[in-house]
Amino acid sequence: MYVDNGSGLQMNNSMYTGAKAPQLERFDYKQLPDYFKDSSSFALSIVNELNENQYTNMLELMVAVHTENVEIVADKQGSLHTIQAPQLPVQAADNNSNSILKDVSLSDKISYKFNADNKSELSEALLTFKTPKTNLTREINFTTEKFPVVSPCVS
Repeated sequence: MYVDNGSGLQMNNSMYTGAKAPQLERFDYKQLPDYFKDSSSFALSIVNELNENQYTNMLELMVAVHTENVEIVADKQGSLHTIQAPQLPVQAADNNSNSILKDVSLSDKISYKFNADNKSELSEALLTFKTPKTNLTREINFTTEKFPVVSPCVS
């Protein structure tokens, strides 16, 4: 998928992450950059550059109008959520208790690779956050199976 940035079309992301067969059908939500916040038009191009079989039943563009200091993200059901003043975890560990804090603390658009030791194991990431306005902590536990791996949308 390419988005017009004012100087031309710029590659943003792939439309089809792993959905190469009808049995893998699902809703997928991609966040697009808004290069022209004051404009009412948006130009993009969707290209099948690899000539793969791709199955598309529906394509929609959702627009979320929001203030500058708020980020909008969609969950896998398509519900929109706002993020304001995101906080880094104070601790992060994989299922072998190895610290992964450095891996998950960067805003680099690179997904954390949940790599289990073998196909039958689950991979986990345990993240601990400080709760704002208190010194309590909260934990989030992400679990994924080794195969198939779909890039999670976690910012």
